[in-house]
Amino acid sequence: MEFRHLYVVDPSTYNIPGFCDGISVRVHKDRQVEDVAIIDVQRDLRGNAKPLPVSLHSEYSVIPVMIPECLPERLYAVSYVNEFSFLKDDVFDEAEGEERDNLFSEMLAGLQGKQPSMGGTPETKRQMMKIDKERAAIVLSLWVEFLEKVRAGREFDDLDDYLAWRIDDVGKPIWSGCMIFGMALAIPDDEKEICSDLTRPPWTVLVLTNDYFSWDKEHSHAEAAGKSYFSNALRVIMRERLIGLEEAKNMCRASIQRHVKEYLDVVNREKKEKRLSRDVVCFTEALLYTISGNAAWSVSCPRYNPDAHFSAEQMQLIARAGDRPEDDVAKSGQVFASAATA
Repeated sequence: MEFRHLYVVDPSTYNIPGFCDGISVRVHKDRQVEDVAIIDVQRDLRGNAKPLPVSLHSEYSVIPVMIPECLPERLYAVSYVNEFSFLKDDVFDEAEGEERDNLFSEMLAGLQGKQPSMGGTPETKRQMMKIDKERAAIVLSLWVEFLEKVRAGREFDDLDDYLAWRIDDVGKPIWSGCMIFGMALAIPDDEKEICSDLTRPPWTVLVLTNDYFSWDKEHSHAEAAGKSYFSNALRVIMRERLIGLEEAKNMCRASIQRHVKEYLDVVNREKKEKRLSRDVVCFTEALLYTISGNAAWSVSCPRYNPDAHFSAEQMQLIARAGDRPEDDVAKSGQVFASAATA
């Protein structure tokens, strides 16, 4: 895999033992592009409650640290669609009844490019289709599928069943789409099954890592809403094994370590054997940095850590979000994409 758009983060600046051992954290050189995309999403959700940005991090927001080799001209669009959809955690999940149904319809229409009231979403879709029509159609259809499946929700008492749902129905398809579009990859039809088999460990790691760090936030929100259940691997482990939270966390970390080690062996073997196409090998290696990026982001992001803060520049963007012209979404992406490729 050729690295052209990233830099390696100094390991002395983060502390995430046991979550990505042996994998460096890498960040896109133009990480500020996502900040602008995220703030544009905030502005475009006018008329709805505006939660704090989901993906922002003072040092490295989600897409730059989890897809650090995203092509510069695609970084804004992927960041925008990712933030737009992930806001369902703070807006969609807290809505009920008719308000929930209306919000779902609005978000769905926005992703499909049919809803002008959602501001930049239709324009972002047009940008994506102009850049790469085939891959854009795939990722946008997967986001629609993602929203529909998350909307339904499910309860689990078995960890294997929960992981299968989180990976196959919710997580893997849409994140794969983001990576394929963002990095302009093509997975040959005759290699899709083996690619899916080879990459099972990282998807498990990503779910377990997310649920480990999001526990406090999700648990407190569920309690405040009077909900008896919320989707989290730690909760499933506790129910399945009849154990407490700390023991469940220990089991989760041990599983993450096993799967990370297993996947490092997989990637090294496939790179040495060279039996698969270039893009499949690139995809498998890129998932390593999704693992480390997810851990680095999760351990210190404001979303999961009340003591963490946005940077001064990010706070200025948030403060100005409501004053920006409504047709500025596309211009923001073009300006930063142009700067990234200059």
